[in-house]
Amino acid sequence: MSRIRFMLDQHIPLAVTQAVLKVEPAANLGTIGVDSWVPSAGTPDPELLLFAEREQLLVVTYDRNTMPGHVADHLRSGNHTWGVIVFPDGNNLSPGAIAHELLIVLLASEAEEWIDQLDYLPRRLP
Repeated sequence: MSRIRFMLDQHIPLAVTQAVLKVEPAANLGTIGVDSWVPSAGTPDPELLLFAEREQLLVVTYDRNTMPGHVADHLRSGNHTWGVIVFPDGNNLSPGAIAHELLIVLLASEAEEWIDQLDYLPRRLP
């Protein structure tokens, strides 16, 4: 089993990365359009998914409108993901709240558990 590596959408504030790294300095996070080892801003979602698959990265996004459809197409094409997490209300959450959710994922699961999974965080209680 291996440790989760994250690729954050360009709309995720850098404060999220900073908050995660403050608690878990060894966390591996790359933000699209910021970090040189991940794709640049404006890269189409299907290309992001291919990159994330190749590099074994769990994708983190606010995009509840189009990303789930792109993930479904990606999987239907015989490809795989190392997980996709959608924060549908991300713009209304503090960076600390998002970091908290990512830390739970990072510290409580292994990368292989997320293969081909699409999940929405934070969880809502009924």
